[in-house]
Amino acid sequence: MDPLQNAVDYLKTKGIEVEPKKSLFQVNQEMGVMLLTLLMSEVDSLRNRVKVLEEGGATGE
Repeated sequence: MDPLQNAVDYLKTKGIEVEPKKSLFQVNQEMGVMLLTLLMSEVDSLRNRVKVLEEGGATGE
């Protein structure tokens, strides 16, 4: 087995976390993408609702 993997396994048995962490920039970027996706979804939903109302249809969505 790889000596590095042996060291990682040993540290894990001692309860020491050795997995790489995401940087704050990466976390912020992922959160920004999720928020933008949610916002665009809501905009599309509202755009469709306005279109229905402009055409004279009043559905109970």
